[in-house]
Amino acid sequence: MKQLLLTILMVCSSAILSSQTYQISFAAQGDASTVDEVVATNLTTNESITLPGGEVLSLQPVATNIKNMSVFKNAAIYSNMREGFSELHLTSQKNQEINIEVIAIDGRTVARHHQVLEMGNYKFKLAGKSQGIYIANISTGADQLGLKFCQSKAAENTIRFMGESDKIQELKSSNATYALSFSPDDHISYEIKSGDYITMIIECPAGDKTLTADMVECMDGDGNYYPVVKIGTQTWMAKNINTSKYMDGTEIPYIATTAEWGALPDANSGKGYGYFLEEEGDLYGAIYTYGAAVNGTPLSGSHIQGVCPNGWHIPSDAEWKVLCNYLGGTSYASNKLKSTRSDLWKYSPNGIGNNSSGFNALPSGYRTAYNGAPNLGGYYARWWSSNQYSGSWAYYCQLTYANNGVYLSYWEKSIGICVRCIKD
Repeated sequence: MKQLLLTILMVCSSAILSSQTYQISFAAQGDASTVDEVVATNLTTNESITLPGGEVLSLQPVATNIKNMSVFKNAAIYSNMREGFSELHLTSQKNQEINIEVIAIDGRTVARHHQVLEMGNYKFKLAGKSQGIYIANISTGADQLGLKFCQSKAAENTIRFMGESDKIQELKSSNATYALSFSPDDHISYEIKSGDYITMIIECPAGDKTLTADMVECMDGDGNYYPVVKIGTQTWMAKNINTSKYMDGTEIPYIATTAEWGALPDANSGKGYGYFLEEEGDLYGAIYTYGAAVNGTPLSGSHIQGVCPNGWHIPSDAEWKVLCNYLGGTSYASNKLKSTRSDLWKYSPNGIGNNSSGFNALPSGYRTAYNGAPNLGGYYARWWSSNQYSGSWAYYCQLTYANNGVYLSYWEKSIGICVRCIKD
């Protein structure tokens, strides 16, 4: 905003904002020492902000029952659900005309107000006749901003000028260029980028700090780079691998049809890769037979690189257990591993995951062993272990839509499932 600097804080209760904020800065070490960009996301509200690496992020705490608070500059909406109205508090940086509209969720403009304001802090009373979500649209002619707020039923649709405001001082920390809101127990995800390297850090805010990302090269045989995340003592890819080549340049056989997939042997020689849906390969990664994942060599006492980048390997069954135990055990770890993408995890009776580990598991489904048919996309996430159970069966890790458990079991080697690599 050039003339009117606004922060719209969407509050669906009568709670008052805390004046305390946390200042978060970023640094890098390891294979890269500079930070180019940071994407910070509140995993509870899905609010996200991108900032250059040299900038400081201002985390602004709110009451526990406040969600989806958006920050811009120097204004706030306080919703009083009991009294049936909301208060808009804003700062005008100069003498100017202000236009305010209240817009219903169906697009109807239910109230308008026009006023010339001098430089200063002001407040307005907003109300809608029906309970629900509204948009407050504020414009000065040169600039415009509109964000949602919650409203209980009122006697009429109205916008009323209420004079000078004394609440703007509560927002003095909102003047930061880059700000993100959070409530207690919210997890904030930081995607810290340096060139092609990306490291994920997930935490509950607890004060001012500098977050130092350990930058690790994670590049596959096709030259694709992957985000990484440290979970306990382990460092994992934060995304499923999607490569058509091993690191020595050898191509992995691409299996184009279900008939070809169904003809693959349940043996270490049955190598092949494909996709549940090819157009979603970048999202979910590729799916591989066990033979392709471990490059024909099952675990025999040492790490198996298989399709993984140099310095990475296929996780063993024991390493999957270490991950689950760190996150509370196999009976409870699933929601900490699952992505927050409610549009991807279908019909989850135990709720969508909170991804508090940063593992970002997606329900990629699998290809069946007998006919290669894609199956259960949106319901299951599965990854190979390096351990074989027998000559024709191998271990894998599974998350399901239906509960919070993590299953470590075994299946035919010719099924097609995803691969998630772990650092040596």
